[in-house]
This record gives sequence, C-alpha cells and structure tokens, in this order.
Amino acid sequence: MDQNIDQKVIGEIICPTIILHSSKDIVVNIEHAKYAHTKIKKSILKVYDNRWGHLLWLGKESNITIEDTLEFIDNEKKSQPIIV
Repeated sequence: MDQNIDQKVIGEIICPTIILHSSKDIVVNIEHAKYAHTKIKKSILKVYDNRWGHLLWLGKESNITIEDTLEFIDNEKKSQPIIV
C-alpha cells in the first residue's frame, strides 16, 4: 500500500490530530508516526507497548487506546466555540 504524502502537504495540516502507534508494530515503522508528529503542528503522539503491535484495537490493552482516543475527541469538542 503506497501512502506517500508530500512533505509540504503534511506540514499544512492545522487541525488537532492524534497519532496512535505501537512500539511493537512490525508493519509500520515508528519513524512514520514520529515524522508526522514533528510536521503536524497540533498533533499528539501516543505510543503504546501493546501485545498485538499494529492492531491497537485488540486485546485487553485496547481499552487504553480507545480511552485516549475518546478523551482526545472530548477535549477537542470542549475547546470548540459554540456557534448558534
């Protein structure tokens, strides 16, 4: 799967972004997540030491990933102005 993103484009991302990665991922090198984090200004990088590697949503540890994602969404929702 080819997912090359032009370096200029990734640097133009301005929306809040959460990047989730496993330290045991043997499919995608952690350097991809680190690179994205350095280029996306409002990004948060979460690295997990889960048993399933690339499959962050499996196993007992998945609740941590899900909680972090929901917390990120909830915090972003709270920080947005209410438009009526």
